[in-house]
Amino acid sequence: LKDSEISLKELEESVKKKVLCCIPNDYYVFMGSLNEGNPICTQTKGSRKETGLYRIFSELASTLAGRSVEKKRGGLFSRK
Repeated sequence: LKDSEISLKELEESVKKKVLCCIPNDYYVFMGSLNEGNPICTQTKGSRKETGLYRIFSELASTLAGRSVEKKRGGLFSRK
């Protein structure tokens, strides 16, 4: 947990459960989505669709649904 007073290990020991995921504090994306009434996945400024809150929530949803998360392959000029 970045900039936190408690570590991830301490949290897990305290609640006696494994942490499934950590949702980052992306205040501007979240508040923009909330104020505009649009889902986070429509917040496409920069590369937010592939990183940050959208990616974390997508991975969490896949995990909860029991599906594996496919990693997106690179673009046209990426290495295989």
